Amino acid sequence: TFANEVGRMCKPVNVDSHEVMNIFVQDTKLNLSPYYLKPGFAFGGSCLPKEVRAVEHLAQLYQIKTPLFNALMESNRQQITEALNLIRKYPSTKVGFLGVAFKCDTDDLRESPTLELMAALHEEGGEFLGFDPNLVKSTGAAAHFEYMKHARPYLAPLMTALPNILKPTLEDVMAECDVIVVSHGLDIYRDAVRKRAKGVHVIDLCRLFKQLPEDEFYHGISW
Repeated sequence: TFANEVGRMCKPVNVDSHEVMNIFVQDTKLNLSPYYLKPGFAFGGSCLPKEVRAVEHLAQLYQIKTPLFNALMESNRQQITEALNLIRKYPSTKVGFLGVAFKCDTDDLRESPTLELMAALHEEGGEFLGFDPNLVKSTGAAAHFEYMKHARPYLAPLMTALPNILKPTLEDVMAECDVIVVSHGLDIYRDAVRKRAKGVHVIDLCRLFKQLPEDEFYHGISW
């Protein structure tokens, strides 16, 4: 279906769809690797959502029906809702977010799905903390916060509060929270989950462990 929709869009712009897909499948390190096509949290960042919207615009421009592509952003939003529903199962608790940027190894907050979770809890008056090593180290974190206030005005209340919500160490979050939400697959988070206090719930959005733990307080988003 994906390849067919690519083909429908390639034809009116005189691009050989088989050449496009030949390029796609040559990338055996990424597109066909075990890193892709596995359930997890929503995608975000400055590139992929923009490109999906560009594909939607191209299809509209040429009046091409692409139901798969048109559903991508809605499906992505639904995955955020699924995560939020998992968190809401534990009201009157303090939630700790491990990983705030849209992916590991960056301080980029653009279209971060974790920010969407935080914003919903903030609007509901929920208590939560967060930790992200890249934001702690970032010299431009304040600029990122200001950018997000203007780029996504509905996030402005959260971005104003975020400097006080983010903690300088992972231990600060683990010590104070009853529910831990993990969106980045870092070894420091795996270790923290293993060593957490008894009775602390973990909501795993990134599949921390290949072998699922036998733990009644561990909850995966799609497993």
